[in-house]
Amino acid sequence: MFEDIARVLRSVPSPDDLANEPEILEAFQHVIEGQARPYLETSRRAYHACALNARWPESMMHWARFCRRRMDRLPEGPDTAVEEDTTEVEVLVD
Repeated sequence: MFEDIARVLRSVPSPDDLANEPEILEAFQHVIEGQARPYLETSRRAYHACALNARWPESMMHWARFCRRRMDRLPEGPDTAVEEDTTEVEVLVD
């Protein structure tokens, strides 16, 4: 879900009236990326935790591979590193 939200946010088109306003267009795109970033980071941590936690029992290895592939396909960003031994994800709900 978090990955989907990030991808939808990143696909928001730039308003046509900003075509001649490069500074404002850049600010708009920066805001869109900023809104998507937390969802990408949560997705990355969740897929990483899944890949680590699904290594055992052997019958779960297909999930580890699935999660690793999904994590590897996430868009790169400035904060893409995940601690190698992190296996928990905090999900906040209002």
